[in-house]
Amino acid sequence: MTVAEDRHPFEEGDMVTFSDVRGMVELNGCAPRAVHVLGPQQFAIGDTSAFSPYASFGWCTQVKQPQTLRFAALRDANRRPADLVITDYGKADHAIALHTAVIALDRFLAKFGHVPRPWNEEDAGIFAQLANEVGQSIDAEFRPAGLNEEVLKTFAMTCCGELCPITAAFGGVAGQEVLKACSGKFTPIRQFLYYDAFEALPPRGDHGRDFHGDSAQRTAMRSEVGTTVKSWYSEKPCRNRSQNRGYFWWAPERSAAKCSKTWR
Repeated sequence: MTVAEDRHPFEEGDMVTFSDVRGMVELNGCAPRAVHVLGPQQFAIGDTSAFSPYASFGWCTQVKQPQTLRFAALRDANRRPADLVITDYGKADHAIALHTAVIALDRFLAKFGHVPRPWNEEDAGIFAQLANEVGQSIDAEFRPAGLNEEVLKTFAMTCCGELCPITAAFGGVAGQEVLKACSGKFTPIRQFLYYDAFEALPPRGDHGRDFHGDSAQRTAMRSEVGTTVKSWYSEKPCRNRSQNRGYFWWAPERSAAKCSKTWR
């Protein structure tokens, strides 16, 4: 089979059927046939020598095949994290560090009765030690040579915070996964997906004057970006669009319906 004007979208082993083929009519409505990719514009579907001669035209449609997916129990998957979805290949080492950090957070909470305090170096250091202990409990086949210490400490310093746009995005992801499970359509995420946007945080030195004790825990957004940045957003006029500036505006943190709006 040759696609004359564009690349075909098929991969090796895909199943396809045909319609509106002129000449080789045996292909029209045929049972799904396996694709063998020959090149970006050519693929084979097996022996068609017994069919009528091909004349022209025809539509080729991929036929999705049902798959049975099996997932490990959470206890086993935590110890053998074989499936970690990489959300940013520029930070590929972050996924395994975040995986251990999530497990270590439960241990920290069980041991101290609270999550690490925002931007507290002492808590972050203790948390990093716990995370490295968790890393040693991972099966040797999947155990990293070393965990990114900066990722572990930044996770500890910001884990009690919340940014509405990211929360909303992951709420959508979770909703999609529920629909996949209920409908049996589309492929679900395999085991684990971790995402971070550490590069969006202000420099760590900017937080020293913003946080005192546990008071910042009352404000989820301030735990992430600090008082200085939060005040900058709060003080900017929201009604004047003539400057054509783009920025996020967070509703007051005590509001029951948090929202995020973008002006352009």
